[in-house]
Amino acid sequence: MRLTSIELHPAASTSVCEFSFRDPGAENPYNIKKITGLDADEIQPIYLGQLQSAAGVKFYDMDLRKRDIVFRISLNPRVSENETYSSLRDDVYRTIASSRTGVIEVQFKNGDDVVAVTSGSVTKIETEHFDADPEVVITISCRNTTLISPTPTVVDVSSADSYEFTVVDDVSTAPHGFEFGIKLLTNASEMTLEESVGTEVVSYVLRPVDPFLAGDVINISSIRGNRYVYIYRGGVTIPIAESVMHGSVWPILFPGETTFALKNPPVNPNSPFSPFEWDSLVHYRTYWGV
Repeated sequence: MRLTSIELHPAASTSVCEFSFRDPGAENPYNIKKITGLDADEIQPIYLGQLQSAAGVKFYDMDLRKRDIVFRISLNPRVSENETYSSLRDDVYRTIASSRTGVIEVQFKNGDDVVAVTSGSVTKIETEHFDADPEVVITISCRNTTLISPTPTVVDVSSADSYEFTVVDDVSTAPHGFEFGIKLLTNASEMTLEESVGTEVVSYVLRPVDPFLAGDVINISSIRGNRYVYIYRGGVTIPIAESVMHGSVWPILFPGETTFALKNPPVNPNSPFSPFEWDSLVHYRTYWGV
């Protein structure tokens, strides 16, 4: 990931702190001397599920245990604009304090483009008042341990094959959940989504009390912290989280290729006609670190 600057944006505020990596003309008031916490320091497995047909085989997602980003910032007051070391420090304090929620969005930028974001709260501000080269050290404890693209990637599913659909993500460096919709072409008693990466195959099975009806759209999110399953039927949203069968593994996208298959219901498993078709698939590119 190529970066030229980092910006701190307090929630619901117009205030911004911009920290630059490149300042050959010494024109930026804040320059980054050092940042820690941008790598994948402590990775932990998050249990996803266990297939009933594979005794003892458990599946995990990988996530970071925690992420604290520490910015060491040098102060470069512009005398022509009557800036001082003290005024620059005060501006940092004001920016961080400009949100009632205390949440700060950290934006990683390459030029004018925001490449990735994360968010958290400032837990510490340290200053060196009497050094020849004054600095400010800011520590942010992140709520989102991975770095995420600020804009969604919408996958074209218009020609997706229900029996084999491969999603390619050559940009992300971390596995991540996603949002997707499956449309019913006929009535069906259950839906099985198989996911394969390499030689591993897992399944996510929905078996509602009342059958799916033609025209239903099953909307699913496997994003950690925002998982849901519901049917959209005739303008009405019907939650069906209780329909997720035991042993189902939440689908996730891996860096590179992830292949999905929508399986026919057991009543007619060999039919060449699939009762399902892809309606939508959206995800946010996700990164372990910089």
